[in-house]
Amino acid sequence: GTTCIQFENNVRLTLKQTDFSKNEVLVQLRVGSGFLEIASAKKPGLDKLASVAFVEGGLIAHDITEIKRLFAGKTVGINCVVGDDALVFSAVTNQENLRDQLNLLCAYICYPGFRNEALEEFRKNLETLYSTFAHTAAGTFAQKISRYLVNGYERFGYAEKSVLEKRNFQELAETLRPILEKGYIEICLVGDFNNEKAIEEVAETFGTLPLRLETKERLDDARKVEWPKNK
Repeated sequence: GTTCIQFENNVRLTLKQTDFSKNEVLVQLRVGSGFLEIASAKKPGLDKLASVAFVEGGLIAHDITEIKRLFAGKTVGINCVVGDDALVFSAVTNQENLRDQLNLLCAYICYPGFRNEALEEFRKNLETLYSTFAHTAAGTFAQKISRYLVNGYERFGYAEKSVLEKRNFQELAETLRPILEKGYIEICLVGDFNNEKAIEEVAETFGTLPLRLETKERLDDARKVEWPKNK
């Protein structure tokens, strides 16, 4: 019951129709190799900035407030996190609004805004975040213990607040643009939709992008972690 397609530009699409929720479509877009790739920039915390502020940075033509106004009354949204092996965008929409949802996701791939107001909001919220780290057991684990258990590997835990405060959108743009422009892409649609129409709508959006990488980069060296060394 699953349909898998590879377009001429190497974008991959997987579709699975279900009747669990009437007129609901779950959308996931995976781009590049995620943290494993972003870490090559050697800018600790850049993944955290991307996860929190990339979507809020809007598009070149529209800030996040305008985007919300443009799609008011429609079931269209977007969330982004830097996963271990992909930049992951997710959304919940319906068949009627699927094309709009795909247009928005495609716009973030082609025309990200990196607007400074999102960066300022990210930095402002760091004080609250690190206060939580300092005063709760769960916060201490999230920031330090998880990183200690893998001998300081930066994919886990958080750097010091002063390090994250240094991160900026110029660094993020320089790191993400090559990934967004050429990185491996796979799209997954699950839910209540018309298969043929959904394929057509993906073909008219992501299927028109320039040629992408045909396979995901392995980055095996970046995957290696080890227990803390005995002291």
